[in-house]
Amino acid sequence: MARVVSVHSRPVHSPGRPPGRPLTDDEVRILQLLLQLHGRASGAAAEYTEQLEDTILEFRERGVSVRGIATALDMSPTQVQRWTSAARDRRFG
Repeated sequence: MARVVSVHSRPVHSPGRPPGRPLTDDEVRILQLLLQLHGRASGAAAEYTEQLEDTILEFRERGVSVRGIATALDMSPTQVQRWTSAARDRRFG
């Protein structure tokens, strides 16, 4: 696998294909911005997933069934069980 040193250093090249053109400065800025946004969105998604898992565990501890949660959310009971397990793992290690 070829190692890329810098997006500005040389055109993209794969064996058997003609070299591509280098990115323009604007294209590099667009990709960098999108990568930053992706990182923020991924971080927020992870945080909200943990909140969802913790809330489901709390409801389960209050006696709500997996099937009841799954039916209310129109999803598989297996997913509800996964979320419950993830929250328990985080809480109890």
